[in-house]
Amino acid sequence: MIQTDEQSAPMMIADARRWLWTWKDIALVTLASVIILFASAVVFTFIFQRLVKTPISIDNAPLTYYAGLAFIEAVALTTGVYLFGLYRKRLTWRSVGFAAISSRWLLWASIAAMLGIPIAGATAAVVQMILNRPVESPQLNFILPENFSWLGAAGMFVAAGVLVPLAEELFFRGLIYTWMRQSLSVWIAIPLNALIFGLIHGEISVSVATGLLGVLLAWFFEKSKSLWAPILIHILVNSVQLGFIYLTVAIGFA
Repeated sequence: MIQTDEQSAPMMIADARRWLWTWKDIALVTLASVIILFASAVVFTFIFQRLVKTPISIDNAPLTYYAGLAFIEAVALTTGVYLFGLYRKRLTWRSVGFAAISSRWLLWASIAAMLGIPIAGATAAVVQMILNRPVESPQLNFILPENFSWLGAAGMFVAAGVLVPLAEELFFRGLIYTWMRQSLSVWIAIPLNALIFGLIHGEISVSVATGLLGVLLAWFFEKSKSLWAPILIHILVNSVQLGFIYLTVAIGFA
């Protein structure tokens, strides 16, 4: 039986990703990304404190500082994957999922993001109630600190709303999920990838909600065969949530 190009394309992509990565590659990229992240954060904190002429702590850090940290996370993950993964192994960006995608998949990704936002929010709220905690985002101190500024809000919107989602999808789906699928079935790889993605976000209610989002992101990556679908979902979820929070500030509700 002769396959059409459309029928054979998913199989070609699946075959191409087999054995691209070893556990040593994953360990190297992860370690490099963590070192870049922490080293850059230390240098950034030192320079920032010199500029503002005051010690930085969780209680007094301005939003511009947190936006800078978000930007550093995006740069660290992207640099780690590129230098210690793609460049070292002479691979192209297509190896981590940067492939063409149809407008139909982008439409479905947009719809999934809009549906996922209230579900993720409700999930986090339920976890907070179960733990007898205030029903509010544990990340508010990070995205809406007392030392608020619109410059910081703009920086946070760009960094956490766009750059961090892109970098996290590159790392968690493009690299980690692709590596998992080399030896694991989709039914094991998706929940395992989502579990790791959730746990890395730390706080339990955020971890549960992010883990559920991770299932959606991995599923779209698996089915669309392109990283652009989960990137779009992730950007929409983060940017809409940030936009809503900063809108409440603008109209005086926060």
